[in-house]
Parts: sequence; C-alpha cells; structure tokens
Amino acid sequence: ELWVKPLYTAGDPKIGSEHIPILGNMPWDEWAHSPGFCIYGNSYFWGVTVGDRRDVVKADHKVTLQPGRWSHLCFTYQSSTATLALYTDGVPGPKVQRPGLGPVEARNSLYFGQEPGQAFCANRDIVTLCLSNVRMWSACRSPDQIVECMNYLYQEGPTGWDPNLIASWPMGETVGDRKVTEDWTDHEYHITFNARPPVRPGPTLRTLDPPGMPYGVAAV
Repeated sequence: ELWVKPLYTAGDPKIGSEHIPILGNMPWDEWAHSPGFCIYGNSYFWGVTVGDRRDVVKADHKVTLQPGRWSHLCFTYQSSTATLALYTDGVPGPKVQRPGLGPVEARNSLYFGQEPGQAFCANRDIVTLCLSNVRMWSACRSPDQIVECMNYLYQEGPTGWDPNLIASWPMGETVGDRKVTEDWTDHEYHITFNARPPVRPGPTLRTLDPPGMPYGVAAV
C-alpha cells in the first residue's frame, strides 16, 4: 500500500496507453518469467500485475488520480485462491482470479519507478508523482484493515509491530544533502537514496540499499 500524488503528466495519456511503473519487483511489461508484482498507472487509472514465473494476473482500477491530490492505493494478492484485489482510498475496485497461479516468491530487486534497462522514457507518457507511507505486508489486509491504515498513521502497538508488516517507509526525511527514509518497523530496512546518471535521458535513476532486506531497491 502507498499514498501517491501526481504532480503533472507529460503527453496526453488515455486509458489503454502505456502503463507507467510506480513500484514493483517484476518487469513492468508483464513478463511472466519474472515472479513478483508491479504497480503502474497514469493520470486516469492505476493497476497491478502479479506473476509467478509461469503466468500473470492483472487488474486495472479506472479511477482518476488527480494532479495535486493524494490518493491511497492498496492491492492484495491471496495466493491460496490466486485472487488479486485493488482498493483506492479504501473503496474496493476490481477483483480478479487466475486459476493455477501460485505463490509469488519474489527475490529480484524492488524498484520505485522504472526498472534499469527498461526504456519506458522514450516516446511514452511519464507520470511525475510524490510517494508517501509505502508499506509492505506479508499477509493480506482485510477491507476494514485497509481503511484503518488509510485513516491512521500506522504506529507500533502495545505488543510491538504487527508481525505481518515487512516494512513501513514514510518517504519524507532529509538528512543534510542525503535523502534517507527510515523503516519504522523493527526490521530497520532503512533506505538511502543515492543518485547516479540516468540509464537514458529522462528521470534520474536512484539506487537504494536497505541493509538486510531480501531485495535490492532502485528508484527514479
């Protein structure tokens, strides 16, 4: 789950145009041989693709992501039923099943924005947006829990952090000339943004290295 605020959109995106990656750990163009997920979108809709190496399940939520307005996006994938469900601002969207799709055991890198080597910047629409309060869970949230997470800043409870919360990044800290986002859970998967030259002309690719996390991370 995460909060997004589109700033502006280059070009004139329409539903069905190129999907612009926001966050994920599989190639954004739906390659089934890369297990993981990808959240994508433009100013008119957002969606999710989940794959297990053999097949993918995909769902689009056709709601307007308005420039200058924060929206809470959340998706769940229940591997036992191969069900992908999307929520925008706590409101359920499409729910799609793909019989035969198995557990997603992603061990490849987690990316914020484009994947290195994917030339989506060339001749495609680009959505520029802010991210806030990015959270990853190891168990599906119920609709009520999703609304609770949307309306309240998730904090440590009296018995500690929810064991199903993998990481919680506020995405807002700045320390000197370095941008750091701390993982608020006990896992301490802190991230430091380190700029490096872009792969192609376009947004600057950034690498993130949360110590001990089972993912490498990159961002634009």
